[in-house]
Amino acid sequence: MPAQPLLPPELSALPTLVLKSGVGLGGLTEGERELALALVAAVLPPGAALSEPEINQALRLCLTRGAVFLASDAAELRRWLVDMGFWRRDGFGRRYEPCPLDELPPGRRLIVTALAAMDLASWVAGQRAEHDARRLARRTAWAAGRSGADG
Repeated sequence: MPAQPLLPPELSALPTLVLKSGVGLGGLTEGERELALALVAAVLPPGAALSEPEINQALRLCLTRGAVFLASDAAELRRWLVDMGFWRRDGFGRRYEPCPLDELPPGRRLIVTALAAMDLASWVAGQRAEHDARRLARRTAWAAGRSGADG
């Protein structure tokens, strides 16, 4: 099994979070929600102003890759990103853009910077695949032990 990259302390909860399934943003702690939304923001196109249809498309793609653990839709994610200050929109709700890094609170800036350095879609897929492989190995070992005990 390949060695896991060392994550900075501000991302320490990320491996556990991305292994979950069907996670609603409202049910997360504030720190977990911030981490989940930072991951979503980091997967979106950097620095680009997007129309509502464009950001919706990008968010739907994000939900099939890096944010596969979330049970959400594009509209909910878009609202959370704006409400939490990761993205902003114009007064008419037609254009969306990421908030500049220097406008984020220092703790959030650390999270966003650390996530931006990662290939998140691949990292999340790898975390989930390794977890599934460990579960299968445990299940196979348990089944082998049970068949030996039955014989």
